[in-house]
Amino acid sequence: MFYVIQLRERGPYVYKQATQEVNVSFSGKTRSSKRWKKEAKFFKEESCKDCKEDDQITVLNMGYLGVMNAYKSDEAFALVLLPDTISTILEQFNNSYESLGNPKTVWPDKLKSNWTNPGFGAWINESYPQYNTSKFTKVEMKGLYGVLENRSLLFV
Repeated sequence: MFYVIQLRERGPYVYKQATQEVNVSFSGKTRSSKRWKKEAKFFKEESCKDCKEDDQITVLNMGYLGVMNAYKSDEAFALVLLPDTISTILEQFNNSYESLGNPKTVWPDKLKSNWTNPGFGAWINESYPQYNTSKFTKVEMKGLYGVLENRSLLFV
């Protein structure tokens, strides 16, 4: 299903930004640290005549649209990234295939994602409790994740 989106160009919306260094501290002769305080102010008189600061606008992310156009869908793009994503997950969790199959394993949240168990065992246990699987073996998990992180096996 395709949608026809009707857009119209608006603007310009003019903002001016002021920056200020705050919390500046020095350590030794060559190191310093600071934070930046940034403020943007809307300038109605320099913006289009019917532009208001509280207008609702849609900004297109041309980079994203270009990638989606190249891959023809977000699903195809996600599948291209899947092997690297799976490899990163496995690295984060020390390639512990057996733990990935155990639905009761709780991982330290190294990625600060509130994702405490990225394993297949936890997913199947939560998504399909009727299977009530105690845990999957290391061999089963290595087989599953091995396919998911291998492009030549995944995209046959």
